[in-house]
Amino acid sequence: MSKQCKVLIPLLGENMMLEDISEDVGFYNAYTSNIDKPYLDSHIFLVYSNLCHTDERWYTDRKIKGLSTYYGSDTIYIKDKPFTVYILKVVPKKYLDIMDGIVNLTTKERDKINKFWCCTDNYINRFICDKYNKISCEESNLPLNDNYVTLDDVYFENEKSSGLLIETWAFILLFYLKRYDINYTIIRQICQKDRKKILHQKMAHNPRWAKDLN
Repeated sequence: MSKQCKVLIPLLGENMMLEDISEDVGFYNAYTSNIDKPYLDSHIFLVYSNLCHTDERWYTDRKIKGLSTYYGSDTIYIKDKPFTVYILKVVPKKYLDIMDGIVNLTTKERDKINKFWCCTDNYINRFICDKYNKISCEESNLPLNDNYVTLDDVYFENEKSSGLLIETWAFILLFYLKRYDINYTIIRQICQKDRKKILHQKMAHNPRWAKDLN
């Protein structure tokens, strides 16, 4: 888990406890960015296995969805295994600054972080004791969704398990393709590119993302 996530989770997670990010509830990891949804650039992503069916997992699900910072959730597949991604909005701005390595926290906020981790994490121990005002930036990208829905899936109405939604422009394009009986093969040759190459083009101007797409 990145240093930013270690600091942010206790601040955004209001009533969350260390047990809520444990293996007992299927916790997988936390991330600060989502290449599949680059517009969610002021959020963190908590990932939990859908193969965990304990009572504790259910309580954690209810707890996260009740947070004031809760934005939504997605189902993704990583190495063909299903996971739930909980999206938390990073607010206020000084918390968002933490994602860029800038720390300006009150004593009360630092105490909250310390209470959450209960002296179990060496980095957090140093962070609290030395009163860090900077964090070395560690980009942590949510793994790409193995079950990403493609143009082919929508056009040919293939059934796939719930995954990330394709871009709105794709739905609009496919609507007109079907309505006006435009040759799909020609359009497909134009549109069907490797997803990472498309993301390179869309986000090359943003240094925060570009270095992770190489």
